[in-house]
Amino acid sequence: MPDGEVFNMAIICLIKGGVSCQVLVLLEQFVTCGLKPAFNTYLTLLQALYGAGETGQADKYLKMMTEQGLVSNIFSYNMIIDFGVRPDASNAFQFWS
Repeated sequence: MPDGEVFNMAIICLIKGGVSCQVLVLLEQFVTCGLKPAFNTYLTLLQALYGAGETGQADKYLKMMTEQGLVSNIFSYNMIIDFGVRPDASNAFQFWS
């Protein structure tokens, strides 16, 4: 079983190759095994999901991130704001209201 660092690196590499349902399934499997995504893993995942217009999935992982005590910072806020100014982002700020 890989440790948390290997898990986070693998997930980030897969995400950068393109967010697909397989990446999300793998992420869920690792979480089920008790491993926790690191902040940079969430940040990469959120960037890819928001960038692909997958706001529902992105919001889900943003909520998971904050529930695990990982605090948003300037990078995550900027990513959400950047997505929010797109014409197709009708619910980009729903999580924050």
